Amino acid sequence: MRNLKRTLSLALAAVMLMGMMVVGAGAASKDFTDASEIKNVEAVDVMVALGVLEGGDKGDFQPNSILTREQAAKIICYLLLGTESAEKLTTNSAVFSDVAADRWSAPYIGYCVNMGILAGDGNGHFFPEGKLTGAAFAKMLLVALGYDASIEKYVGNDWMINVAADAIEAGISPSGVVLSDELSRQDAAQMAFQTLTANVVKYDNKGADINFGGGNSVNIGASSATPVTATNNVNYNKVTGATDDKVLQFCEKYFPDLTKVDGADDDFGRPADYMWKLNNDDVYTAAQKASVVFTADTSLDDVAKAIKGYTFDGVKVVDKTTKDTDGATIGNLTVGSNEAIAQAVKDETANGRLVEIFANDNKVVGDVVIVTYTVGEVTKVTTNKDGDVTYTISNGAGAKVNYADPDKTDTIVLNGEVAVDDVVTFTLQNNKLYVYTTTSFNGAQSAYNTSKNTITVEGETYTVATGVKKNASSYLSISDFGNSNKADNIYYVDQYGYVVKSTARAASTDYAYIVSAYGSLDTSIDGSTPYIEVRAVLADGTVSVYQVATEKKSGNWYLKGTNQPITVTDSSTVQDFADGLKSTGVYGYTLDGNVMTLEPLGTTLADGSTTLVSHSTNNISKNNTSVVSSGKTVLLNKDVTIVIYDDDAKTAKVVTGTSNLGSTNLDSYKAVVSGSSSTVGTASIVFDTVTNGVVAESSNYAFIDASKYSTILDGNTEKYVYTGYLADGSTIDLTATSTLTPATERSSTVGLYKYTSENTVSNNDLLRQQDNSGTIRNIKYGYGRLTVTGNMLTMDDTTYYDMSNASVVYVDSDLSDVNGNVGFFVLKTDNGNVTSDVETIFVFR
Repeated sequence: MRNLKRTLSLALAAVMLMGMMVVGAGAASKDFTDASEIKNVEAVDVMVALGVLEGGDKGDFQPNSILTREQAAKIICYLLLGTESAEKLTTNSAVFSDVAADRWSAPYIGYCVNMGILAGDGNGHFFPEGKLTGAAFAKMLLVALGYDASIEKYVGNDWMINVAADAIEAGISPSGVVLSDELSRQDAAQMAFQTLTANVVKYDNKGADINFGGGNSVNIGASSATPVTATNNVNYNKVTGATDDKVLQFCEKYFPDLTKVDGADDDFGRPADYMWKLNNDDVYTAAQKASVVFTADTSLDDVAKAIKGYTFDGVKVVDKTTKDTDGATIGNLTVGSNEAIAQAVKDETANGRLVEIFANDNKVVGDVVIVTYTVGEVTKVTTNKDGDVTYTISNGAGAKVNYADPDKTDTIVLNGEVAVDDVVTFTLQNNKLYVYTTTSFNGAQSAYNTSKNTITVEGETYTVATGVKKNASSYLSISDFGNSNKADNIYYVDQYGYVVKSTARAASTDYAYIVSAYGSLDTSIDGSTPYIEVRAVLADGTVSVYQVATEKKSGNWYLKGTNQPITVTDSSTVQDFADGLKSTGVYGYTLDGNVMTLEPLGTTLADGSTTLVSHSTNNISKNNTSVVSSGKTVLLNKDVTIVIYDDDAKTAKVVTGTSNLGSTNLDSYKAVVSGSSSTVGTASIVFDTVTNGVVAESSNYAFIDASKYSTILDGNTEKYVYTGYLADGSTIDLTATSTLTPATERSSTVGLYKYTSENTVSNNDLLRQQDNSGTIRNIKYGYGRLTVTGNMLTMDDTTYYDMSNASVVYVDSDLSDVNGNVGFFVLKTDNGNVTSDVETIFVFR
C-alpha cells in the first residue's frame, strides 16, 4: 500500500468515484417506511440481517441522516462482537467528560477506545454527537480489519490521505462517496458491507514507536500488513465459478453463517447473479440487470438495432436483413433466422408491456422475460384482528393478503401505497400478485391519433398503454379514450408513463342506449362506405342523433375499435348491422363532436367484469332491490340510475333508485352490471323504453303559431324554422321538414307541440290546438277562455285546477292577466298520472 499512498494528495479524498449500484428487492429495506429513499439496498439488507444496523422507533431507517461518532462506535462493536455480545457490553466509569457512564453509547465508546479504534481530543472530550466523515469511519473499519493506526499513519496531518489510499485498496471505499464529506447512514451501511468481504490483515512485526514530543512519533521496524490465511476451508463465496482465495475475509472471521450463493430466478423468471444467505435464510437477491429492455411498441428496425450482436440459441443477430418465414418463439428461445428473431421480439413489444432480454458478458442470451399487466381498481381493503391486510382488486385479480406474520408468505406485493378506489396495474406471477400504483392528471381531451395510439389532453400528447389488458380477455385501445370536453376528466398513467384509464371512458354514466338506428351506403363518396346513424339515450337523459364511428381494416369495414364486421354488399346489409346495434341496445361510448364511438360490453357475468344484462322474464318494479334475469341475479342499490325513454315523446327522464319508479314497471330493461360472481352482479344503470306518454311530465313542449316561420336551406333540402315559447318564458327555434298545418279546417294555426331533443317538430307532434269542435283533445293539455278564482283555474266553470305553483307565459306582450283571456294550460303528471295541479299557462289573447 505504501506505493499507492505516495501517489495520492489530499485532493484524492474529495474526488467522487461514480459507479452503478446493484439494487435488488431487499428483504429488510422494503419494510422501512422510508424504503423509497434507500439506494444502497443490498448493504442495508445485509447489515440489518446481521443486526449491525436497525431502524428507528417509527419504523423508518433514516438513510440520509448523518452518522454520529457514538453511532459509529456501536456499529463497530456489533461488527466485531456480534449482536449478542455487543448488547452485553457495560461500563461503570466515564471515559470522557462528555460521555456519562449511563449514556447509551458509553459501553461502545469504551470498547472502541480500548481497541485503539477511537480516541478523544486529548483534553478529555469525545463529542459523541459529532458528525462523522467518511474518512473517519473508513479509519475505524480499517483498524477493525487489523490495520494499525500508528504504523499506517492514520494520525497526524496526512491521516486522511493515508486512510483514503488504504480504504480504496482494501475495497471498503464505496463508489460515489466523498470521504471528506459527512457520512450518511446508508453510505455507512455500504462501507460496512464492503468491509465484510475485505481481507483481515496482520503484522509479523509491529516494530516500535519513537516519540519526539508534542504528539509526534514515528514507527520503526514494522512489517507490512498482510492478509490472514484462511483455515479449515472457510469460504463465504459459494457462487458457481468462484475460486477460494484461501484468505480470511472479515465476514468469514466474524459472521461465518453469512454466505454468498448462486441466485435463484425471481417470480417473474428473471435470473439473479447471486444471493446472500444467513443461516440458510434469504437475505438479499441481486437480480441480474437486463441487457435489453422494451416497454413500448417498437419498430422492427429499432428492435434489430437493439439486439444486434446478441446470440439467441446459437443464432447471432447481426442485423435485420430480408424477411423470411422462419418461426420464432422468444419466450422459450425457439428461434430461426436473424429476421425471425427480430420479428418475434418486435411482436412481443407493446406500450406498457415489459420485455427484458438477459445475456451474459459474451452477449449470449439466456432468458427473455415478458410481463403483461392488467389495469384494475382497488375495491376493498380489510384488516383482521391479526393485522393481516386483504386487498381486493377488480378485473380478475381477486383478494390477496399481506400477512402481519413475517413467517407467512404474502400473496400480494405492493409497489407503493394503495387505498380503496385507487386505479392500479397488476400482474400475477408465480401465484403472487404484483401491484403497481398509477399517477393521474385532469383535463379535457381534444384529439386522438389512431396510428400513433396517442391522445391530446390540454395540449399535451400522451401515449395509450395498448399492451395493457383492460380485462381478462382484451387489451386497451385508442377507442377507449374518445375525446371529451370535460375539464374534470381524470387520466391514469402506469409505471412506464402510459395512459391506462380515463374517467371519460366507460364510467358508470358513459353508456348509450340505442333506441333506433339507420344504415346505408354513402353513395356520394364511393358507394361502398357504410353510414350508420343512431338515436341514443345517454345516462343523463339526453336524447339525440349521432353518427356511429366505423373504420376500414385490411380491406374490410368494422365498428371502430372492435372486431365487429360490417357487411357492405348494399344498403340493406348496412341496415341489418344497424338493427343489430339496436337489438344489443347499450354500449359504452365516447363522443367526438356528433360522432359516437361505441364500446361493446361483455356478455359474461364474472367478478370485476362489466356486463350487459337484458330482461327475459321478470319486471323491475317500485322498491325492488333485485331482479332475476336469464338465471342471473341483478342487485338494485338505492342509488342505481334508471333512465326511462318515452318512444312517443322521444324524450327521457332519469330517476335514482327503484323507490322513485312510481307505477312504471320496467318490462324490457337493459342493465349495465358490475359482476360479483358468475351469477350475481350489481346494476349501475338501467335503461328501458316505454310508450303512451309515461314520461310526458318532462317539460318538452312549446307554444307555436304555425303561421309564422322562416325557411333555411340544409344541403338540398328546404326546412322551416318556427319560434316556440317554452314554459320558462324563453323561446327556442324548432325545425320542421314541412310546414305545420291545422289539424282540421276549423282549427287555428296556434297550438302546443312536443319537440325532440334535436329541436325538431312535425305535425305528428301536435299536443293541443285552438279549436271549437273538440276534435283534438288531451286531458293533460287544456284550451279555452280562462277563469281564475283565487288560486283556482277553470275554463268550463265545473272543473277547477290548482295554479298556485304554475308558470305563466304571456305570448302577447300586451297581456298581463290570466283571468278572462284565452290560452292553453298544461297539467302536471306524476309517473304518467295526470294531476289537478297546473304546470304551465300560455296566454295568447
